[in-house]
Amino acid sequence: MQKNSLSDLLPESNKLNGFYRGVVEDNNDPKKAGRVRIRIFGLHTEQKNKTDTEGIPIDELPWAEPCLPIIEGSISGFGMWGVPLQGSHVMIFFENGNLLQPRYFASMPGIPESKKSLKKSLVNKEESVSKKDGFRDPDGKYPTRIGEPDVHRLARGEDGQTLVDTKKSYRDKAVPTAYGGNWSEPEPAYNAKYPENFVFTTHGGITVELDSTKGSKRFHVYHPSNTYIECDNNGVLVIRNQSDKYEIVIGDRNSHIKGDNNETVDNDERVKVKGNKSTEINGDEFRRVEGDQELDLRGDVRKVIGGNLDFLVTRRIDMTAIQPIAINSSVEVTITAPYITLNGFVSINP
Repeated sequence: MQKNSLSDLLPESNKLNGFYRGVVEDNNDPKKAGRVRIRIFGLHTEQKNKTDTEGIPIDELPWAEPCLPIIEGSISGFGMWGVPLQGSHVMIFFENGNLLQPRYFASMPGIPESKKSLKKSLVNKEESVSKKDGFRDPDGKYPTRIGEPDVHRLARGEDGQTLVDTKKSYRDKAVPTAYGGNWSEPEPAYNAKYPENFVFTTHGGITVELDSTKGSKRFHVYHPSNTYIECDNNGVLVIRNQSDKYEIVIGDRNSHIKGDNNETVDNDERVKVKGNKSTEINGDEFRRVEGDQELDLRGDVRKVIGGNLDFLVTRRIDMTAIQPIAINSSVEVTITAPYITLNGFVSINP
């Protein structure tokens, strides 16, 4: 990084004052300090092949340092960091008018009229790339959309060919619940109107929306795996993660659901409680097990039943006791059966 010298402070007629527009042609700073090489309109030629009269190769363009937001001062790793993509149009000024000290500070979206991709030809069965044309992405990747504004489609109020289509195609529908119910994931809440939707997105597909559209206020955080969090205008929150989820709570976890709680598990469920478990149900409890049930109790069982106890067993009942069985009743005990078989020693006290 170059610092100011005394000569920078002296007035000179050949200093470059004012602001300029340029195109980022190299963002691979070997110092990883956010610098880029910029070809500047009005100062540099489009010719990248160097001749006796014109032409500036990319590697001879001076490195331009960034001017970043004042948040945290951009020091010691704090603040907001990002490097413009190659092919981006940016605004530049020259610190103290010094041609060798360009500083870039803003990007300039537009409406690209052509791809301006590099010309390619096959020479000796090897692919060679022409380097004569500047003011474009030397890799030919950007811009990716021609004939439409660089402003993100979601910020323009357009959802066609965007992540909204992806969310609709993967929406969870008719999820079965216990005893014949079902529910479906809500439709994406996108209903943005230009210019109300603030959109932050990366070339990797990570997108954040803060939408202030009247009647459709929402926030949305999206990952290209189709994992997202979205809150609509009414406060309906949808959280979807496309793969595994891990939740670690070091302290207590409290959950208050004032409506119904529906939970559907397509595969196995395992719950381990290292301490005690308490369940209080103010209403009735219904439980259906389609397969077998096995209960392994290592301690005592005590049940207090305030009403009747009814068992309906469609097949046989087998009971094996290692210790005596005691049935105490303050009234009569009635056993109705065609016959009763008792094996072993039997003692009946009237």
